[in-house]
Amino acid sequence: MNILETWVGIVLLVIGINIVSLFMIKKEVPILAWFLLVIVTIMSAVRNNIGEDYSSYIELFFLCDVMDDILPYPEISFQILSTIIKKAELGYQCVFAFYSVAIAVFIWKSAKVYAKDRRYILLFISLWIISAFDMGWWFSMNVVRQYLAVAILLYAYRYLIENENKKYIIWCLIAAFIHISALVMLVLPLLLKIHISKGIYIILTCVAIVLSFTSFKYIWVGWIISQLGIYESYIDFVPLDTNVGLGLSAWFFLFQFLFLVTQLDWRIRDEYVIGVLLSLCTIMKFVLVRPYSRIVAFFSAVFIIAWIILLYKNKIRQKTLLITSVVFVYSVTFLYGINAAQTGHDTDLRASAGNITYKANLSFGDDR
Repeated sequence: MNILETWVGIVLLVIGINIVSLFMIKKEVPILAWFLLVIVTIMSAVRNNIGEDYSSYIELFFLCDVMDDILPYPEISFQILSTIIKKAELGYQCVFAFYSVAIAVFIWKSAKVYAKDRRYILLFISLWIISAFDMGWWFSMNVVRQYLAVAILLYAYRYLIENENKKYIIWCLIAAFIHISALVMLVLPLLLKIHISKGIYIILTCVAIVLSFTSFKYIWVGWIISQLGIYESYIDFVPLDTNVGLGLSAWFFLFQFLFLVTQLDWRIRDEYVIGVLLSLCTIMKFVLVRPYSRIVAFFSAVFIIAWIILLYKNKIRQKTLLITSVVFVYSVTFLYGINAAQTGHDTDLRASAGNITYKANLSFGDDR
């Protein structure tokens, strides 16, 4: 299928379902959300050769066997999953199906937790689908192990809001079992105890923007890589030219942040926690370069929660117009992000990187 038959079609489907929901009673709207989530989950589960890591996961699938040897990479959870699938005489496509379904489960659980008004469950799912820039459905098809960890933590943020840190830490460790980068998120309970004001976070964001136009951004990241020894092979990718621009991604987060953070009341616990996560996301979006920029994904989906909170608590006269505008902007980022993915991996040797032509793989049998 070409782009018009798939990605534009997904956008039109989301918009169409949201229009239909306007003529339904509130308690029936979640049915549409569930239907929409099932469709995109199936598309994700049976996709063929789409996603940065798709082709590399196939190699890892055949390499991993915990009955023979436990490898230092990837995480043991992936090695166990691959071993079980192979012992069941099934193929590598089952790996993608498993992660797609698992991600969908936690996205659905999150939607039900954060959308106190049932009608907004559909909006939550819709925004997750038609967003890009490491926060939504497209990103989940590119870095599947990390995004399952992201989806788990998205659900677990409820415990930060409820100030139940022990439960949050347990879920954070579960996420780290899926992708080790989730361990970084253990710092959040400590950070939230240091009550930094909204104004300070806005100032820090402005400082991050200024620094992003200087060589400090790249010198700092280069130093971090050299000192920690983590991802040393990436050091050659750290740009030395600061005139290449920051891209639409950073500005997309910035404009949302400026609007949402001014609307959130930090005297209320849930809005304070979400406001801090929005701030951290935006700051890191400007000062980090890859591979560390992927940490931003743990925060970015919180923008969807912020929109839901804003719409739920405020009796906005033109609420329908605001929802329509948000859906439209997210749709544009979705299509832009896919187009950027097509041209953004020119130096990537993986066959699946940058591929956006949708094809299905319905073969779940043993590939050996």
